[in-house]
Amino acid sequence: MATPGKLPDIPSLAIVVILVFALISIIFLIWYVILLYNGFKVSSNAKGTRPIVLFIVGIIVAELVSKFVIFKLI
Repeated sequence: MATPGKLPDIPSLAIVVILVFALISIIFLIWYVILLYNGFKVSSNAKGTRPIVLFIVGIIVAELVSKFVIFKLI
């Protein structure tokens, strides 16, 4: 049970496992976004900075809409 003012005792091995998993997850997330952008660029024949900005805005809007819909369903 956690008490106010005292930090819980977390084993060092658990922290290392969490950090390794987090690092691997971030690497795969970056790889996923790169593959997603490359697919968008090839399928839409995108050239210039406007498609890049629209892609980023589209990803952010899709994330916000999905969070809103999931929140409303719960």
